[in-house]
Amino acid sequence: MKIIVGLFINKRIATKEDIDKYTRDMMTYVNSADKVLIFNISGTTQDSFYSVLTRFKNVEYTTCPDYGEVGNYKLFMHQAVKEGFDYAIPMELDYYYHEDTFLNLKRMLLEWKNELPCILSPQPLFTCEEEKPSSIQYKEIMGCHLVGAFVNVADYKESDGFDEIYYQTTFDYDYCLTQRSKGKHIYVSPCNILRNRNFRILERKILLLTITSYEVGAYHLYYETRNRMYLWNKFKDIDPKYIKRDKKYQRAELKEMRICDRDYKEKRKIMILAKYDYSVGQMGKKFETVSFHQKSKVLQDGTENNEISD
Repeated sequence: MKIIVGLFINKRIATKEDIDKYTRDMMTYVNSADKVLIFNISGTTQDSFYSVLTRFKNVEYTTCPDYGEVGNYKLFMHQAVKEGFDYAIPMELDYYYHEDTFLNLKRMLLEWKNELPCILSPQPLFTCEEEKPSSIQYKEIMGCHLVGAFVNVADYKESDGFDEIYYQTTFDYDYCLTQRSKGKHIYVSPCNILRNRNFRILERKILLLTITSYEVGAYHLYYETRNRMYLWNKFKDIDPKYIKRDKKYQRAELKEMRICDRDYKEKRKIMILAKYDYSVGQMGKKFETVSFHQKSKVLQDGTENNEISD
């Protein structure tokens, strides 16, 4: 079984601390993969980091523009199809496998008796979260993020790929739901962990009660809000059970944001903008960054009545 990992680098890695950290992260999979292809989308050189990686003979590098998550992942999957790999794994900075997770998942696929999974994902956990011991090797799920997941290349080749209309976020769930509608299977392995450092904890104390939540950045929030609406409408008759569950999750996320995030009022404006853009068919790439101080034509024209329900 041939496995390729695609690592996307979106910032300059030059300090000794960063070089050591990201080299350790790569050590959790580089020796067990057939090939690791690094996509430098940072717009800067990575000579210092690359010089440390010369000891790995299965690592290759390429520099390219940042096409957005969908475009970047499609570029990687195209390469996986072209070179005839069996599974492809998108990776991003600050993600790493816990202990023997990569080897365990690879071994599971080699010993798989029935039709190979369309996607086999490790259990994602932030580095601050405690691992919950589990004896379950794998279980079927509706969908997952693709970072760190083993994506079946043959299934991808036979599909229409990732929907570029999303540009950022949500396209991975679209892909999972589409494949499930074709009879394919998506699995997660609860006993194999993928760690993620990309988080910021928000905390609020109400009397003796402390409520914590994870921050959702404004840039991500815009695309997630808009793209969720597109996905809900696209799959409302195909997978209504998932849509109902995801809407429930969104209500819970908004409640946490309202309680814990001091920027909630400003972020609410971002969600209103996202909802408005979806309603007028504004999809794909919107902007490079989102600032609370940017005044868009949409908000100036008085679309505040385009409410996001809590």
